[in-house]
Amino acid sequence: MIASIPQSAVIGILTCLIVVVFVFLNTFAICLHSMDLQFGNSTIPPGYEPTDADMSNPVVQSLCNMLTHTEHKLHLIERAKTEYERVTESQTSRLRLKLADTKLHLQEAKDSIRELETRNSGALCKAVIERQKHQRLVAMQCEFTCGICLNLLNAPDVFVQCGHSYCHTCILELLKASISPPIDLSIRSRKCPFCRCLVSEVPIANYALEGAIEALIKAQIFERAPAVDRLPDDYKKYFPKIRFDRTPRASVAGAHRQLRELPHHRCNAHSYHSSRVTFSRHSHRTLAGEEEWDTSAWSSNAYHANQAGEQEWDTGAWSSNAYSGFCS
Repeated sequence: MIASIPQSAVIGILTCLIVVVFVFLNTFAICLHSMDLQFGNSTIPPGYEPTDADMSNPVVQSLCNMLTHTEHKLHLIERAKTEYERVTESQTSRLRLKLADTKLHLQEAKDSIRELETRNSGALCKAVIERQKHQRLVAMQCEFTCGICLNLLNAPDVFVQCGHSYCHTCILELLKASISPPIDLSIRSRKCPFCRCLVSEVPIANYALEGAIEALIKAQIFERAPAVDRLPDDYKKYFPKIRFDRTPRASVAGAHRQLRELPHHRCNAHSYHSSRVTFSRHSHRTLAGEEEWDTSAWSSNAYHANQAGEQEWDTGAWSSNAYSGFCS
């Protein structure tokens, strides 16, 4: 049957087959090339220029358009990069100048602060010392307060069992408190008002605490005294018309008065007033300074003249116990 086919027909068929195979291989190669470009595995040598035959192929045209678009994007990216570097450099320079200016102002402020500290170091130290002194006085007042009458301890006695201190009169009032039904004082139980510890021994006097309280009261009186009371006596000859009274203050029933206001209350058995702190039955504190009582300096006329402009003496504030304690 094959032998009956003409030779020209066979040649034509073979030629068609060769053309079909060539076209197929060419198309396959172009597809592989496009796949390589898509996945970044292009093997096109540098400087390759597509021919007219390649440009007639739609795949090649698509690749060329993609390449042109990519080049345009790269160009835009380069321009953006250049602009960003320019703006960044400008901002960096501006920030450096601002930082240098800020450092200069900061150094000037530090120099000013150092100068002020050097100038006011004495005043600052004095203020700090005064504040610390005040804080210590407040803390000492809290420590030296009686837990019964809530005043400064007067003739403090300490319970041996627990170590708590109270005023002597407060302890006596506590022991003499009425109870129901009545019980013999010698057999009734006695407890500390603060810790409820059973007290079986007689309270003893706390002389160390009493001395500390007296020193505290003297310090408070000196701090509250007017500035003229602290001036030295050497100024008296230069200012004879000004009265320099250095007599300590006395606190009676909460009102501060001078001891010179009570010349007729001086004890006849002594020529001076002791610095002992005494209390009345209403816990009113009275303090007398260790100072000679100069009776010659106080005539009746001078006494009445010095009473002008001062607070009137309240005789009701003195109880018998306070008066006797003042003269002791």
